[in-house]
Amino acid sequence: MKNSQSQEDTAAAEALKEKERELKKKQVEMDEEMRKKERELKKFEEDRLALERLTKILTGAIQSINEINERAVLLGKEVSFGPMLQREGDGSGTMGSGLQNTTVKVRVFFPGLGDEIPIYWDLDKLDNRLVDVQDLCNSLAMGGDPN
Repeated sequence: MKNSQSQEDTAAAEALKEKERELKKKQVEMDEEMRKKERELKKFEEDRLALERLTKILTGAIQSINEINERAVLLGKEVSFGPMLQREGDGSGTMGSGLQNTTVKVRVFFPGLGDEIPIYWDLDKLDNRLVDVQDLCNSLAMGGDPN
C-alpha cells in the first residue's frame, strides 16, 4: 500500500511538473506575442505620426504649388509644377519602411522639354521662387517692367 501511495505521489508530482512546464511555455509564448503586439503598436504610432507630418507638409506644398502655377499662367510662362512624394534612404543604404523616409518634392514641368529631363525642387526652393514670382507679379501690377 505504501508502494502504491508512493507511485501515486510520483505520478501526481510528474503531472504537476508537466503542467508547470506547459504553463511556463504558454507564458513565454504570451510574452513573445505581447512584445510583438507592442512592436506593431509602436510601428503603427510612428506611421500615424509620419502620415500626420506628411499630410501637413503636403497640404502646404499644394497651396504653394497652386499659387505658383496661377502666377506662371499670369506671367505667360510655359512651366507648371506638381507635388511628388519621394522615398529617401534611411542611412543604412536601404529605403527603409513606412512613411518616415518619405518627403515631398516639387516636379517642374516644361512642356517644350517633355519628360526627358526631370527637374525636382525641394520645398525651400519652391518657397524662394514663389516669393520671387510674387514680387514680379506685384511689380507688374504696379506698372513696372518684368525684366
